[in-house]
This record gives sequence, C-alpha cells and structure tokens, in this order.
Amino acid sequence: MLCYCCIATLNASTPSDHPPPSSDESKEFQEEDTLLNTQYAQLQWVDKVTGRFKLIDAKIGKTISCGQLKINVTVCRQSAPFAPPESKSFMAIWEYPKNGLPRKLFSGWMFASSPVLSTLVNHPRYNVWLVKCRNERTRIKKKESIVHK
Repeated sequence: MLCYCCIATLNASTPSDHPPPSSDESKEFQEEDTLLNTQYAQLQWVDKVTGRFKLIDAKIGKTISCGQLKINVTVCRQSAPFAPPESKSFMAIWEYPKNGLPRKLFSGWMFASSPVLSTLVNHPRYNVWLVKCRNERTRIKKKESIVHK
C-alpha cells in the first residue's frame, strides 16, 4: 500500500505529458544506440583438407571467393565503444563444386561472440566464421627482411 508521499513522488518523477517509453520503444532505441554499421566483415576461413586458413576482409555488398566457396556479406554491425563488445553479420555462403551444381550452405546471422552457433561446422571441408566487423581493411604487415652488417 502506498502512502500519499510515495504517490506524490512517483507522479513528480513521471510527468503526465511525457509518459515513459514502452518496452518495445526502449529496445528499439537501445538497439540503434549500441550497434554501428561497418564497411567490412573480417572472416576466418579454414580448408580442413589442406590445412590452409586465412583472415578475409569481406566488403559489405560484394561477393568474395575462397576455395570453392562464394561469400556475400549483406550487413555487419559492431557494438558501440560504450556497449559490451559484439559483432554480428548477415551473410550467405554458397559452394561451387567443380563437378556439380552450386548449393547454398548458409544464410543467416553470424555472431563473433558465439562462433559455434553459426559456422559451417557440419561441412566436410570448409569452415567460415565471423571474427569482427570493422570500418577499414586489416593491414597485414609484410615481414621486413633483416640485413646483418
């Protein structure tokens, strides 16, 4: 049971001309504030048969080829600096075998914080997962040759 003082305090903190946002509106604003669209998705690609692996910067909206795979990243979102770290990306992955018809292997969201949820774990040869979203390409430093004098 609330006394008159508690009711007055509650009414003072929530003016009638500005009602509190609904839970749906709060989630929408929170989602917009904490996720930033980026230009690149950094992916890890592994060929399980040959043991080859590489980091790939996939430009948003462009299709890239890796082995027999073609990957198209539609969107990649990175959390804002003040939010808990998270990257998520929507992508489609197709396999183009040499002796067969292309087939879709994956279409959906990948999360960098939970790669097991959305990788090509069941594919016999390839594995691809999201590492992070970024706005510039990864700069891989070439090994500098050392000259002994």
